[in-house]
Amino acid sequence: MKNASKFISAFAVSSAMLGASALAADCTSVNSIVRVKNTKIGIHEYVVFDFKKPPAVPNYAVAAATGPFIQDPSGLPLSVAGSAFRRVTFTGVVWTCAIPEVLSLPRPAIADVKKLGQFEGIVTYIVGASSGATFLGSYDYSSGSLRKVVLKYRK
Repeated sequence: MKNASKFISAFAVSSAMLGASALAADCTSVNSIVRVKNTKIGIHEYVVFDFKKPPAVPNYAVAAATGPFIQDPSGLPLSVAGSAFRRVTFTGVVWTCAIPEVLSLPRPAIADVKKLGQFEGIVTYIVGASSGATFLGSYDYSSGSLRKVVLKYRK
């Protein structure tokens, strides 16, 4: 029984390490998210998802969301700051790499940005907005070798 317990523990540790190493390299392939960042210009704040230019506009959806939030695939709870939330879901993207996040939070409008899931071609983020912030919409555009998906807010 003791040996079985040791085997199970060793298997769990090696599986966890394998999963972490599978996402260790930064995303550089076409249709991968190469960076997530937030920025402010004037009275507007933005969350920007930079894609290595895919052949077409990345398939994404932005929708209002409510907590509690559960991480995929772990099933663990995820705490996200804010009073109103938007779920951003990208499908059919390269997901087997580490997505660099360049975030300076909280800001007056954007309280938090957290990755909810990254599994089997689907990457999902939750954006938490501060009380009194207004979500103005989302859009995408090309910029050199990147395709940008943008969420726009105002406080």
